[in-house]
Amino acid sequence: MPKRNIISTAIKTYLLSHGAGSPYDIYKQLRDSGVNVNYISVTNTFACLKKLGLIEFDHTEPSTKGFAKTYYRVTPGKEEDPRWAAPKRFCVKRGSNG
Repeated sequence: MPKRNIISTAIKTYLLSHGAGSPYDIYKQLRDSGVNVNYISVTNTFACLKKLGLIEFDHTEPSTKGFAKTYYRVTPGKEEDPRWAAPKRFCVKRGSNG
């Protein structure tokens, strides 16, 4: 299974079981499970899922160490959307024809 599918599946599973989560939560869970993944891949997948409307903002928590953590949840009604299987395919930047 390509890494992007592991990340999007992990995000969906985590958000559905916890109600909401941050990119760092998913990153940490994957790393603790032995998956070799970098944080930017997780944040890029979150950005793609948000762009597709599969996830939405839930809340923000302040941080004592830097930036506030933003939490997301699965958008109601999008739990079984087929784009979860390979979201990056739908978020590819298209080149300009001009």
